[in-house]
Amino acid sequence: MNKLSETYFTIGEFASLFKLSKQTLFYYERNNILKPSYIEENGYRYYSLEQYFIFDIIINMRKLGIPLKEIADYIKNLMNFFC
Repeated sequence: MNKLSETYFTIGEFASLFKLSKQTLFYYERNNILKPSYIEENGYRYYSLEQYFIFDIIINMRKLGIPLKEIADYIKNLMNFFC
């Protein structure tokens, strides 16, 4: 098994972890809320373990009814703080 498959989730695997469709992840990517960690030349998208925890925050914020714009701003600030 290569390092990439041990470190990253495919978009399908990542969506399954949250019981969401891949289209939901594409939507979040298009709206600059959560972009994949890595996109291969063939378009395959991969998400990191760290993004699992970030996406968990996003899901919980959505459950609280927080608008996507506010979530996007929060995640952007969070990433700027930690990166």
